[in-house]
Amino acid sequence: MVAVNLLPKQRLPDMLHRLEFHAMGCEMLAAVESESVSSPLAKVPEWFEGWEQVFSRFRYDSELTRLNEIHEEPVPVSEALFAVFQASQKAEQMTHGLVTPTLLDAIIEAGYDRPFDVLPHLGTPMPDSVLTGSTSLTAITIDNSARTVTLPLGVGLDFGGIAKGWAAHQAMKRLQPEGPALVDAGGDIAISGPRPPAPRAGASSSTPGPCRTRGSRACRRSRPTRWPRRTACRRTARRTPPGRRRSPRTRASC
Repeated sequence: MVAVNLLPKQRLPDMLHRLEFHAMGCEMLAAVESESVSSPLAKVPEWFEGWEQVFSRFRYDSELTRLNEIHEEPVPVSEALFAVFQASQKAEQMTHGLVTPTLLDAIIEAGYDRPFDVLPHLGTPMPDSVLTGSTSLTAITIDNSARTVTLPLGVGLDFGGIAKGWAAHQAMKRLQPEGPALVDAGGDIAISGPRPPAPRAGASSSTPGPCRTRGSRACRRSRPTRWPRRTACRRTARRTPPGRRRSPRTRASC
């Protein structure tokens, strides 16, 4: 019989921090695994508030609302709005026009004219204009160097889930230096990779350079092994004086 000493159960430190809040008309969740108590998790609602002020079509003073009021003129936009516009272009190309932000007028006609959390859930049929009211983003003129967007007449933008997905990804990237992070923006989820392994004690993160100390163990490990070449063995020849017998200890040397 082997006696086993059971150690008292040790409680691991709670390193998973999470925060739930309301933004962009839906419930949000942000979580990060960090040993630091002072993580930037508390700033996530502020980040989403700033992004909502850019992308919300229900705020009369948002950047998107001001853009939708101007047609046939180039309008300078922020980096965030321009980045989401470029993400919308990729989404439209990947889905062959199925996902596009140019359905603003059609969506309003369908009854989506107020924030989602106060929208009455009525099962009304969609009018035909909703199904055929999309315009390709290629009709919109953009200037990458000046970062301007020119909307043609009759076209308005509503980024919707593309903006929420972009915001979730940006928040995740800001939390990632603290540890593995997850951001759920009403179903648009962004997840970072696992925490990178910590470097070993005494190990340098930089690429090792040439050996400076000749003969050191690290230097010998870093150098490739050189095997001796095979050469023909030659028998050691000695001149034996006349009258004496050659010694039997003469061996071949290679």
